[in-house]
Amino acid sequence: MRVFISRADGATPADLCEALDGELVTMVAVPCSDPQCGSHGAMVGVGSGRFTTCFTVADRDITFTQYVAAVRDGVLRQTGAVATADDLDEAELLSFALRHVQMARGFRPGELLRRVHSQVAPRRQLAA
Repeated sequence: MRVFISRADGATPADLCEALDGELVTMVAVPCSDPQCGSHGAMVGVGSGRFTTCFTVADRDITFTQYVAAVRDGVLRQTGAVATADDLDEAELLSFALRHVQMARGFRPGELLRRVHSQVAPRRQLAA
């Protein structure tokens, strides 16, 4: 299945690359209320909970069920002690995961990507 992963190779000095290289990443499920916070333009590692602005797509040997479980764990990690698995809306979680998988299908593996708000595109298309 095609998924978003962090990628340190190709990062610029302006990039934030705290997520583990090759880690599954998603958009931030619980964005910070501070508009200066990096969560608005970054992806977050589902395992580490760390931000990155440098990511790509990879084909991984993972089922959608396994992917949803990883995303669920990542969302819980983002909320810290504020939420438990019982607090998550399963339909919203499935929609969030499906949206990422559908977006990832539109890119070539290894293509360096950038996120701006809810949009993901090749870096050359989002350059200012």
